[in-house]
Amino acid sequence: MKAGHGFLLVFSITSQASLAELKTLRDEIIRMKDDPNIPIVIVGNKADLSDQRAVDRAKAFAISQLWHAPYYEASARTRSMYPCFLAQQLDHHENITFWCRLTNDAHQKSECR
Repeated sequence: MKAGHGFLLVFSITSQASLAELKTLRDEIIRMKDDPNIPIVIVGNKADLSDQRAVDRAKAFAISQLWHAPYYEASARTRSMYPCFLAQQLDHHENITFWCRLTNDAHQKSECR
């Protein structure tokens, strides 16, 4: 996390808890980077499971606006707006590394580059 210059925060639209976890993660990023303006993008994953949606799109968007962060919805299953692909699209500078912190059941970390 210390080497990151921008962060992609991914939560499951089927889990309120995963969205709530983003605030703690964002606070940790800001603390570690000592920069409240560090670039962050928020992605609601599992968009293909809209019938199981637990997080209202308007709520997630409101949080993104509060944090001055773009908000997207994606589906890893269908590769619709696939998060790591999105990070590569946003990486306009070779020295920027985007890290994905997946806030799903597995709590996995993966580097997007």
